[in-house]
Amino acid sequence: MNRHRSASPTISGIVAAVHLARPRNCLLTGVSVWVGAVTSGNPHVTMAVASAALGAVAIAAAGNSMNDVIDLAVDRRNRPDRPLPAGQLSVGTALILATLMGVSGLFFAFLSGPLPGMIAFTVVTGLALYNWWLKRMGLAGNVLVSLIAAATFPFGAAAAGAWGRWWIPALFAVFYHVGRELLKGFEDTEGDRLMNVRTVARVYGGRVACRAAALLFGLVAVAAPLPTALGVYGWGYLAAAVALDIFLIDTVVRLWSGLAPDSPRLSPRLLTGMGLGLAAIVAGEFLDRG
Repeated sequence: MNRHRSASPTISGIVAAVHLARPRNCLLTGVSVWVGAVTSGNPHVTMAVASAALGAVAIAAAGNSMNDVIDLAVDRRNRPDRPLPAGQLSVGTALILATLMGVSGLFFAFLSGPLPGMIAFTVVTGLALYNWWLKRMGLAGNVLVSLIAAATFPFGAAAAGAWGRWWIPALFAVFYHVGRELLKGFEDTEGDRLMNVRTVARVYGGRVACRAAALLFGLVAVAAPLPTALGVYGWGYLAAAVALDIFLIDTVVRLWSGLAPDSPRLSPRLLTGMGLGLAAIVAGEFLDRG
């Protein structure tokens, strides 16, 4: 009986720690590193690639955890269900977890090779710059986060030992993530006002932010078939890209029509679009390459 009572807080703490790291985002980060390795044309199931993917997951977890520490006041308004504002974890514990994950991520990145290690170090520096300064600057922070997200693809290619075609998913990722960050700025307007975060939604209004995000997603939708049209990938890629375009068109229509301030958050749904984009690249590399 006593064992059960003492184990429950431990289990709940572990669950809260996992929630703090945002496991879905971390999983997509690890998969993106592998996709970058696939685009290299070199063997992509190696210890170096696995180490790089693990390092990227740890660094993403560190960045997410540190972000929640810095945004605690904002999240009390925007995301009261998150582990820190909900009181499921202390700030001290979150800082320890962020530090351990960051150091572990760099260790695994350098274990996969000097070049992946340097890319990872640059990403960690960028995350620190974003969390402590550029996030308050709005669009500049949005662009930096998007570049960091896109860096998973050259990171994976570097771990595999060849550059290949990592730039294709990286270009799509930059525009997609800027659109997602603009949308998140709209969804977090109330909390961002407390910290004077100068998002596009706060500076120019929610309607402008939503329509700017819609234009970026529309641009991705228009560009998605181009690798097939240019002969880079074939029909395997195109079939998955069409599924992505259907998703993006639906998203564009929702955003262009306008979202109510109290409408359900749309940004988590965009993780599905990321998965579809990764699936398209994988289909192109495995079914159409060469």
